[in-house]
Amino acid sequence: MLEPVTITLITGANKGLGRETARRLLEAGHTVLVGARDAERGQRTAAELGAVFVVIDPTSDPSVAAAADWVRSEYGRLDVLVNNAGTAEPRV
Repeated sequence: MLEPVTITLITGANKGLGRETARRLLEAGHTVLVGARDAERGQRTAAELGAVFVVIDPTSDPSVAAAADWVRSEYGRLDVLVNNAGTAEPRV
């Protein structure tokens, strides 16, 4: 019997640690959803890695809700969330 594929969403996955985490999880057999605010960079990263792009801005409740709805409709579940996106408040 085949093991089910792990569905993993990584926010901020279009560069840095998020991108490297996506690369390694893809190598481990996960289906990786590259989450990013910047659609152009997110789509490019997903294409380069062989992942799936999901537009998501973790600072926006409507964006998070839309991403969750999309994941639910496409995959029926999410197994792992790596909340990597930088969301620091502006500094004075």
